[in-house]
Amino acid sequence: MKQILRTVAATVAITFGFNAQAQIPDNGIWPSGVVLTDINGVQYDIDAILDAGTPVVLDAFADWCPPCWTYHQGHALEDLYNTYGPNGSDEVMVFGVESDQGEPEANITNANTGMGDWSDGISYPLANDDNIAGIINQDYYPTIILICPDRTVTEVGQLNTAAHYSASQNCGSASTNANDGQLLSYLGETSTCDDVQLEVLLQNYGTTNLTSATISAYDGGNQVATTNWTGNLAPYEVAEVVVGTVTPAGATTYSIEIDDNDDDVSNNTFSQLITEAETTGNIIKLEVTTDHYPGETSWEIRDANNALIQSGSYQDGPGTAGAGGPDATMTHEYFIDLGSTGCYTFTIEDSYGDGMIYTGGTSVSNFGAEITTYDGNTTVVDIAGDSFDDEADGKFQSDGSTEGASLDENTFANNMNVYPNPASNNLNVDFTLSNDADATVELLNGLGQVVATQVLGHVSGEQSVSIDVASLESGMYIVKVKTSNGEITKRVSVVK
Repeated sequence: MKQILRTVAATVAITFGFNAQAQIPDNGIWPSGVVLTDINGVQYDIDAILDAGTPVVLDAFADWCPPCWTYHQGHALEDLYNTYGPNGSDEVMVFGVESDQGEPEANITNANTGMGDWSDGISYPLANDDNIAGIINQDYYPTIILICPDRTVTEVGQLNTAAHYSASQNCGSASTNANDGQLLSYLGETSTCDDVQLEVLLQNYGTTNLTSATISAYDGGNQVATTNWTGNLAPYEVAEVVVGTVTPAGATTYSIEIDDNDDDVSNNTFSQLITEAETTGNIIKLEVTTDHYPGETSWEIRDANNALIQSGSYQDGPGTAGAGGPDATMTHEYFIDLGSTGCYTFTIEDSYGDGMIYTGGTSVSNFGAEITTYDGNTTVVDIAGDSFDDEADGKFQSDGSTEGASLDENTFANNMNVYPNPASNNLNVDFTLSNDADATVELLNGLGQVVATQVLGHVSGEQSVSIDVASLESGMYIVKVKTSNGEITKRVSVVK
């Protein structure tokens, strides 16, 4: 049921222009050797079609999927095939592929299974292929992709006929040169507190195997990193290549280049901006705005030694697949004491793999996470919910300052005191709630696991909690005061 519900939601997201990307092959490159066999037994060599310069639009659907059927019945792809495909100008190829491994091929044409007979009124090839979902890392149905002759893949979604054709006209062509390496994209970090490892995606855009390439990074004409890559890439295959480690002085734009003189030097260079991570004081403000499926969202903050500073997650709602509930489509606010100077990484994850995009019928649309200075005046990390699929992260750094920022000034809790620190037997947590609130005190270990909980209920005013830590292992822990108005945390050491 989750799959059906989330597929409907995906249709809405695409219709309204949300980003639902990354249901595409690894590194966005179509693999070689894929042959589709349609329901009539006809085989189609995808490599041969692409080598002929013809882009391919592929609709990966499921027999039981309502939004797949709705789009299919609109005949956008049928019209594309008849106008611009082999039945028309022969500029584009179209395939429909039943990609659910649990569905047999016979269901495609069986009017009594799933949504009906998918071949009715359709002239483009339909196939059943259990490998396609794995190739494109498919998370939902339908997933509609454009495969270009240069093997780059884009998720285009449920476009109309004209938009599909327009997208296909922007495709890169098939390779024509024998010796041609090209740099496709930058894979490394774009923000750093100190050093950053430059990593790029190298593609063999030649017709013969690529076995070596010298790739360098330049800062204002000065070479700052270089590597001699060796391997054996067949045409269109890619390799992730680490160029080297650099230390940007503020915001720095690096020119990353293939130094070899191959058959086409125009695709040997691109520029990449690396910025210095934003700086805040020791106390930060974090706002996480969840979508309609809050249980899929979790986050954490770790320091430069990968020690957990703080983490958070949300409860599933009562609806199908965990939809709705008190944690859904709302902004959760936290004030977090980092404890010291240094570099920090904030990571947000979506367990379903489609980011944070579903409104659930509400007007909330600013899903994602934002970290600011305590007063909210300066943003140091800003991650939009529609900008990632599985996870996204951002770096920031603390200068250790506390001026003008104190958890004691928190709008929902103040005078928080955790003692003794370090603790061996009992840990005391004192704080004052300025307003009535449901409150819980939790103690988390370095893995983010809750090791002790005290539910205070609906309270206000001065609160004092004692936590028995005698049985806990030595290490760093996090004390979290959770209220219906927000959360605050402090770190504490347990020693034996």
